Amino acid sequence: GAPEGVGTTQRGIRQGTQEARNRAYRVAYAQPINYASGRGRFLENILGRVPQSAVNRANELMRLEGVQSAQVMARVGEDGNVVFQTMPDVRQLDYITRGLNQVADAANGQGQLGGTTPLGLATSNLAREIRDLTKTLVPEYSDALSTAAHAIEARNALRLGADALSTRITRDEL
Repeated sequence: GAPEGVGTTQRGIRQGTQEARNRAYRVAYAQPINYASGRGRFLENILGRVPQSAVNRANELMRLEGVQSAQVMARVGEDGNVVFQTMPDVRQLDYITRGLNQVADAANGQGQLGGTTPLGLATSNLAREIRDLTKTLVPEYSDALSTAAHAIEARNALRLGADALSTRITRDEL
């Protein structure tokens, strides 16, 4: 076929996989999380380590998109009264991990030896821990991440190929 520019090819990757990605995330976001299970309780405990700023960012994104957490937990108090608590659903957990990863990415290259900072490393590890637990609790979420990863890998390969012949990239960097 005729040669295409990097932007056109990248747009084609994004648009060509958009419906599959949207479908996979719709299915994943619709799944409940069993917070009563052992892994669910472990996830709930880990969420206590998430900085409030990451939760606020996830909530703001959900508010902008016009969606709310569909996950509600009922707790029975010692007095017998039932208290309902909104728990993070798959969408909110996904948005929280995205926010945590953005913080971690900003720390890359900022460490004393050119690596990441301790805060960046801890933030990245927390995001991975939440994401891995969510994938085990909701296999459809794992499918959605995999679907998106294929498009991201294709885009990254395209960028690498485009940069490989650039004069600004040295042989060592490549």
